[in-house]
Amino acid sequence: MLADLRAQAKGQPDLLTVGAQTRDDAGNVMVRFALHTADLPTPTADGLRFKAVEDFLLFIGPTDDQPPTVILEHGRFIGTPHVLSGFYLCLYLDESREWDPDVGVNDKNGVLNRLWDWIGKASQNDFNPDTALFHAVGGVPHVTPGSLSIVVRHLPEPRARVATARLSRRTGQRLDLDSEVQRDPEPTHVPIFFADSDMPLGAGHDSLGQLLALIRQPRPLGLAFRSAARPRPTAHPPCYADRAFVAGRGWTSPQWLAGHYPEAEPPPYETTPDAALFTALAASACRNPVGTPQRLILAVPHPAGGPRHLLGLQLPPELADDLRQLVRNKSTSLIPYDLERINMAAPIEWCFVSDERAAVTTRRDAGRPVAALNDRTVVILGCGGLGSWIAEFVVRAGAHRVVISDYGRVTGGLLVRQDYVEDDIGASKVSALRDRLKAISDTVQVDVHGRLSTSELSQVALSAYLVIDATISLKVAKQLDIIAKNPQRKAFIAQVATDARSGTLGYAIVNPPDCVASMTDMDHHLRDTVRADSTLERYRYFWEEPGPGDEFVPTRGCSAPTFHGSAADLAALGGGLLTFIARHLTIAGCGAHLMALPHSDVIPGHRYVPYPVAPA
Repeated sequence: MLADLRAQAKGQPDLLTVGAQTRDDAGNVMVRFALHTADLPTPTADGLRFKAVEDFLLFIGPTDDQPPTVILEHGRFIGTPHVLSGFYLCLYLDESREWDPDVGVNDKNGVLNRLWDWIGKASQNDFNPDTALFHAVGGVPHVTPGSLSIVVRHLPEPRARVATARLSRRTGQRLDLDSEVQRDPEPTHVPIFFADSDMPLGAGHDSLGQLLALIRQPRPLGLAFRSAARPRPTAHPPCYADRAFVAGRGWTSPQWLAGHYPEAEPPPYETTPDAALFTALAASACRNPVGTPQRLILAVPHPAGGPRHLLGLQLPPELADDLRQLVRNKSTSLIPYDLERINMAAPIEWCFVSDERAAVTTRRDAGRPVAALNDRTVVILGCGGLGSWIAEFVVRAGAHRVVISDYGRVTGGLLVRQDYVEDDIGASKVSALRDRLKAISDTVQVDVHGRLSTSELSQVALSAYLVIDATISLKVAKQLDIIAKNPQRKAFIAQVATDARSGTLGYAIVNPPDCVASMTDMDHHLRDTVRADSTLERYRYFWEEPGPGDEFVPTRGCSAPTFHGSAADLAALGGGLLTFIARHLTIAGCGAHLMALPHSDVIPGHRYVPYPVAPA
């Protein structure tokens, strides 16, 4: 790195100057360098203004596990995207994909080229608000290794700066904020503190004293802060700067911060945000049992607008008990902001906050065909090799309500290919699958049925958006024929099946509400099309009697032959067929999909066969 840096300086002395270097006992190297920025384009009115020569520090680790880090020795860039904790630049949002240790410092993904790119964007205020690192708490992770996770899906409205909520323990490592399903009979009280402003220097890492100081004064005194208006991002980009530079390498603040936080007598505590936070912590601690930790949710406003960023803090039981004792010994009706009676240097923990609020989190399947199932009601008939996997994928796609129907029981042999586990053996399929689906999503409603009569199925289908038949039952097919012909039908109807020979072929027939054909009509049309097309010869198996060895009897004495197939194959088929079905929910079309897994050696791997009936 040093050799490459000096070679670049020698080749471009009018742009780059390299100065002295130091090395610590751990093998880390710090080298000073300067970039000549006098020839930059004239900055925009809201852009960052650079000196003719800008000085930087380059921190280079002893191995190539992490890219070098550019460090600032001043506070002029605080508030600019990618300036983390006020003093170092996050030039690689995702090191695993962007950092190549074999490239030179001035190559496309080299540190110098990325620094020049940042300087150009900062000068013109040309950051994309959806991808640039605008961050509410300095852009560095506030998570203590091994700490609990707090799941947040909704925030209560604050009164002044504070709201109150409950934390319920879900598992040994997870707490839920105001969970709708109270699994913990004794939830703990937790305050939610709404900070007055963003915190570009972070929220501290080690102690309550650090946090209170940064809450009271989030920016150093005497340093200008860029407050130029920025476009509001549609969604906050994630911060991937979790190489723990601050914590792992011992950095808490640069030298230039010294003296910018003078010790002074605080104003009346009811007027300062740090006193308000302290008061909220103490009041909440008194509502929780002695000897227990005290937690806090810190909601920090985002510098680019939008939802607040959330941090989770945990005080150790000893410090929480000190707060309780302080409140008990108070001489007035107000909680005293008495820092001398509290061990402000006591170590604290930062919990991982899984922020699942809709305004903050974009679903990872957004834009995919199955997104059409989000918040819908889906009926799945048959919970076997295809139906059990499809049910799971439907729930993961965000369905609001799932109705499952099957009269079978889980046996050990089914675990090879169906979505069940050892503890499900002996249970009915619908009850076992219901438990699994509820374990995937807290919000999904799962209704279970054994056999459904035609009238019962018709009633269920009236409230559904999609009905999927995975039974290969002639009786169910006839029931769906009646429903399909009902002019009042609002639901899409689909039938899926796989081949008994290998479990690597599948088809899905999709009948939208505006189609007047029955499921049997569509099945016969698909059969006739396949038989008439020589390129689809391998798919004719679906309408032929099984040959010798195509089916097998898994247990001696069992009178019901079954089909071959693995969980890997059937899960792949289920996912593929569901995707084809989901496409019809947003794109008009009445027909069938033929599908073959790649290792089936069947060509074509996919063919869509439209049904030639005009919509009603």
